[in-house]
Amino acid sequence: MPPLIAVNMEIPVIWLMADIAVGFLVIPNVIALFLLRKEFISEFNLFRTRTQRDTNSEKTTQITHVNMSKSEGEE
Repeated sequence: MPPLIAVNMEIPVIWLMADIAVGFLVIPNVIALFLLRKEFISEFNLFRTRTQRDTNSEKTTQITHVNMSKSEGEE
């Protein structure tokens, strides 16, 4: 909408038009989210598995480090 037309309009009308424009932008995004839901769930589960594996790996490394420290001090 050209600025000259918007100057002559009431503010609530301008906000209404902005809300309608945002609504039109939301529609394709909601459709995309609906269509990609299976891929999202798959990727999220993969991420969660990797995160848990990395966390377990860090715990194993810390335990190994502690065990090695104890065995070095005993000698």
